[in-house]
Amino acid sequence: MAQQGEADRPAKEWTRADVQKYRSELAGGVLDVSLLRKNADYPVASSPEALAAGRQTVAGGIVDGWQQGPATASYPGGPLEYRVIMRVRITDPVKGAANKPYMPGNMAYIEFDQGAVIRDAPKPAEEWKPEKNVSDFEASIPAGTKVVVFPRVRPPYSAKVVDPGEPLPAGAQIMSLPPQGWCSKIRNWPLGATPSPPHSWEDWNRSKTAALPGWNPGRQTNS
Repeated sequence: MAQQGEADRPAKEWTRADVQKYRSELAGGVLDVSLLRKNADYPVASSPEALAAGRQTVAGGIVDGWQQGPATASYPGGPLEYRVIMRVRITDPVKGAANKPYMPGNMAYIEFDQGAVIRDAPKPAEEWKPEKNVSDFEASIPAGTKVVVFPRVRPPYSAKVVDPGEPLPAGAQIMSLPPQGWCSKIRNWPLGATPSPPHSWEDWNRSKTAALPGWNPGRQTNS
């Protein structure tokens, strides 16, 4: 159960020094995006602009952290379907992302599937828990990671919400991403998307959409 006041806690402000420290700690490595990957059939966007043209919201920001998302029913007698929420503090509202009531405090709450549950035969299936927990996602994509996201407000769940997860601030709504809907990079290592973007980092660097002010995806340094 979430502790009192969790939903209203202020988001951490990440300074330039914080980001530089984070980069130095991960120097020479990559983020583990395996927990966020999934298979999908979809029309591939040929460029960031092509993807942005069909989206109402495009933003750059910094991962603020992770929290438990809703769990919904699956099929009769089956396990629950769990989700985690990545909090992204919007720092560059490129398109349709500024001062939105569903992103209070310029914070986006983006949903990801939490993955498979662990079979626990003595218990009913609806009590089985996910193999990966919130801390696993925090370790994979830590707070301070810079990202570009193409989110939208998630439609209502078609299945029954059994556990709403950690509460959101007043007015906040859960958002979802399309395939190719997020990307990040640390130093000279390209990181993943959902699934990996077909664009080269040179394409992202030249892109007017993805080359956000103060952050050049093709030129990361620790200075």
